[in-house]
Amino acid sequence: VPSYTADVKKDPKNPKKLKTVTRYKIESQLQWENFMAAFQYALHIRLAEKRALYQYFLEIARKQGDKKKGEEREMKKNLQTVKDKVKTSYFKFMDKYREKLYKVWRKAEKTKKDFDEEMKKYL
Repeated sequence: VPSYTADVKKDPKNPKKLKTVTRYKIESQLQWENFMAAFQYALHIRLAEKRALYQYFLEIARKQGDKKKGEEREMKKNLQTVKDKVKTSYFKFMDKYREKLYKVWRKAEKTKKDFDEEMKKYL
């Protein structure tokens, strides 16, 4: 079955008038064009499959990376929380016993001073 193609050209002098050139294609040319069209379509489909597979693996990798980073952030957050709890409990302990510690320290200073005075009497 022969096929005809027409190249359309506009006449610059008269834009309403069109010129066409008709060319006859032989059967082997048609078969070659059909083959190339099918080949290009198959190539397009194969590349689309590979692109979809790549996107799928990329999405999985991103999810794993986000999950790993999320776990690392969670661990850092938990570590900071534990540090804050230890620090606050330590400061609470210090605040609770600061007055008692100060009294014990003053008593020890007074005892040392009294001891030094007693020793001066005997020396």
